[in-house]
Amino acid sequence: MIPTPIPGLCEAASSRREPQASSSLSQRIAAYWDKRAGAFLETRMQEHQSPRSALWLSEITPELPRSSRPLRVLDAGTGTGYLALLLAGLGHYATGIDLSSRMIAEARSVAEFLAIPAAFRFMDAQATSFESASFDAIVTRNLVWTLPDPLAAYREWLRILRPGGSLIVFDADYGRVSFSQQARELE
Repeated sequence: MIPTPIPGLCEAASSRREPQASSSLSQRIAAYWDKRAGAFLETRMQEHQSPRSALWLSEITPELPRSSRPLRVLDAGTGTGYLALLLAGLGHYATGIDLSSRMIAEARSVAEFLAIPAAFRFMDAQATSFESASFDAIVTRNLVWTLPDPLAAYREWLRILRPGGSLIVFDADYGRVSFSQQARELE
């Protein structure tokens, strides 16, 4: 049985603080990913229907905390919701956050299409509005390379991760765009 999203967890978080997208750099980052949302959706839908989903789960599930109950899992930089939906499909309470409103809209559409309950929120992964120790696990894929301040993100993730929780990061430098360099140039 797939649980429904936890009442109050995401609503309380979203009411406390919106993403800090007021800076020029944050706005440019969001705009960059907003433009790519449609292509990401197509790629991730193909991935949902391929053997890659099983491969991703074989990498992630051994790293999750052992528990007899569904875990509270955050997918930071969720994009179109791929990891959040994989984990929600296993019965976990999954929440995905992203700075791109178009990515979040696509993630919600995919969740509805696949009939998998997961929550998606427009939120900055470097400064979330979640309470401390809110999640048993945090997963992120292809996010850290895009962040202006990766250290701030890691500090934030450790704050919202429960003691004994798992932080699972899949990342590399994939693009021609260096958001960290752009941040330094703006200073």
